[in-house]
Amino acid sequence: MITMELLGKIKRMHERDKLSERAIAKRTGLSRNTIHKWLQTPEEMSAPKYVRAKSFGKLGAYVAQLEQAIQADAHRNKQDQRKGKALFTQINRIAVFLLVVLHTALGGLSITPDSH
Repeated sequence: MITMELLGKIKRMHERDKLSERAIAKRTGLSRNTIHKWLQTPEEMSAPKYVRAKSFGKLGAYVAQLEQAIQADAHRNKQDQRKGKALFTQINRIAVFLLVVLHTALGGLSITPDSH
């Protein structure tokens, strides 16, 4: 990732040291296209930022249930609050219930590979 410090070095090498884009690319290890792009940017440009794409995690489907359980336990003593293992068991029960509902909705069709 290019930082503002590296961007400043690139501009100094090009303007003050009169190095070519190819020579700067060799010294920094960046591609010539990247060097060219960053030399074309205006001076008042802000720092480059990487934005991670939002992803649907493994627990994404259960976030509401987990938040509800944590809020329900918030008023309890620490010893009485549900631990991670209990929350995991609760999520598993929900997942199994959803699989049974799906299986029933499919008319009792078996989803195992060896049944035809």
